[in-house]
Amino acid sequence: FFAMGICPSRSSAKNASVGSASGTSEELRLKRLAKLSAPGDLDDSWKNCFFTGSLADCLKAWRCRTFPDGSMLMLIVEGSESSLSSMKLEKFLWPSVAPSMFSTDPNSGKLLASRFRYAAGKNDSSTTHADAAFLLSIFGLKPGTLPVAVFLWGVNPIRLVRLGEDVHPENFQRIVLEMQEHAKKDWAQRGWDIETETTASSGQRIVGVEDLHRRSTCEDLHRKMAEDLLAAISESKAQDLVRRGIANPRDFVIEDVAVSLDADEAAEVARELNVAEQEERQALRELQEAELMEGRLLDAQKQQQAICQQEAAERQAEEVEAQAIWVQMDRAHRLEMLPPEASESDSDTLLLTVVLPMSGRRLSRRWHPTNTVRMVAEFAFGSAEEGELSYSEGLPKLMHGFPRRSLGDGSECLSEFGLSRRETLYAVPA
Repeated sequence: FFAMGICPSRSSAKNASVGSASGTSEELRLKRLAKLSAPGDLDDSWKNCFFTGSLADCLKAWRCRTFPDGSMLMLIVEGSESSLSSMKLEKFLWPSVAPSMFSTDPNSGKLLASRFRYAAGKNDSSTTHADAAFLLSIFGLKPGTLPVAVFLWGVNPIRLVRLGEDVHPENFQRIVLEMQEHAKKDWAQRGWDIETETTASSGQRIVGVEDLHRRSTCEDLHRKMAEDLLAAISESKAQDLVRRGIANPRDFVIEDVAVSLDADEAAEVARELNVAEQEERQALRELQEAELMEGRLLDAQKQQQAICQQEAAERQAEEVEAQAIWVQMDRAHRLEMLPPEASESDSDTLLLTVVLPMSGRRLSRRWHPTNTVRMVAEFAFGSAEEGELSYSEGLPKLMHGFPRRSLGDGSECLSEFGLSRRETLYAVPA
């Protein structure tokens, strides 16, 4: 905050300050522009930090990177250039983090990253759109999840992070650090602990054959994953050519992925030879699609049936649970509604012990002679467990031990039965 007032020397220095202000007008304009602009509006040099080739070229570059600094790859799938989320990334996130975190130089020790755009609804046939569509397909993603970052270091499961509104430079840096820690843990589980190995190498420890084998195992992880993804790309291109009727599956020769066989070249050479077989392939494709649709329909019916059975089982379990809670609450309520227990000091009180069926558990309580038989039955019913007196059978009958007789329907007072001051009664299900 600044306090406003009259500076005594301001009027005398006013004329002198005019000349200096005019000399720095361009500098002031640039400062005002910097305050009003996003980082991406002032400088686009951050784009050079990303790998700009195709997905296949990026995977080949990743495969050649050395372990462990070059073992991680980040693939970013964004929406179209006009999407708000992509514009925010270009204006605020990438200009802030890319220069310090990403590099295409394999010796920089920084992360290798590449960006691909998915232009939904625009029938974009560009390489970056095709690569983005391939990534969405192979990782089971939907366009609605974009933008998303995929982190690879050769170990499954692969980590994906959605770059939503809350991803700021600090959050993104923390995400990358977390992914690097996950990679270290995965290497440690395979016998190569980067912290231990770094400490040992600094102490000039003799490296054994087992140490080299463990390191070689982890070194091959990202290379193997790069080769698998390159094979998936070639297979996808080959399937697309077969689906369009340009090539036949017999035209392709399976070779080692490390030689980066390009399936497109082999398919295009045999294009003219396969034109005559297009009708046969079309009929086969239609038959396969019909069988696929039939299988999907059966799977959907089975899934719906399983869902209905699960919902019915859940409803039944909820009803059983609700009934058990109601029984427990009703028994407790019956006990709460009983009159207070008679005092031991009263001369005319009755100490009645009720024996419950099945368990033989004994319940004792003092009663006034004016209390009714139903109150004693309520006491026994509210104190009993379900296995002793079933809730569905209602209040039990009270039986006198000897001579064996029933104490009536429950409305009579205890004094009407000539009970002694200490009596044992038996609860019998109605």
